[in-house]
Amino acid sequence: GLVAVLALADVDVAAAVAPVDGNHEACGVSIGKQLKSACQEAKGGRLLLMFGACHIPANNDLVKGALSVLGEDLSVVGGAAFNDRTYAAGKPVEKSNVGLLISGDFECGFGINKDNSPKGLIASAKETFEQAVGDAGEKVALMLVFDCGGRRGKMQGNGNFAEELAAMKSVVGDTPIFGFYGSGEMGRKSCDTPSFGDGYHISATALIPQ
Repeated sequence: GLVAVLALADVDVAAAVAPVDGNHEACGVSIGKQLKSACQEAKGGRLLLMFGACHIPANNDLVKGALSVLGEDLSVVGGAAFNDRTYAAGKPVEKSNVGLLISGDFECGFGINKDNSPKGLIASAKETFEQAVGDAGEKVALMLVFDCGGRRGKMQGNGNFAEELAAMKSVVGDTPIFGFYGSGEMGRKSCDTPSFGDGYHISATALIPQ
């Protein structure tokens, strides 16, 4: 479904699943090994989406493991699934993480911020989208957003979810937005900084066809 939404030319997807077994960095290494060939053969833009049983701070270990195999310059975004519930091939997989390597004729823009003050919750969503979109404007085909469930909790009484979504849409208009609130998020501040996993942040990625 996500690939169909992309509406990008020449998009390929490779998938990997690995159990955690108490070690998220090793899980990331396993995902990296499964995707290494596809990553090396990929042409154009590359983006690794990861989600699953990777509650903060384990999400950063997961990123480290994957990048130790696939290279520090690869962009990783994603989030921890609610209650660690992950599905692969239509079936639930217990205590595992999933990696989706998307490659093709696109570029990415990134933003990730943390501001959980009453005023900052909504403002940081807009700022993060602005960082990710940059000068691309209407060329953006899809926005990926991974938002902390802790931020969601703080919005109750300090704003609301509709205001946050409106702040995002004020930047990208009717561009499709795909993502979820999770228990830890992964992202990249910019194309010049490494990917990492953290908590209480909002992470956004703009996919821009070339």
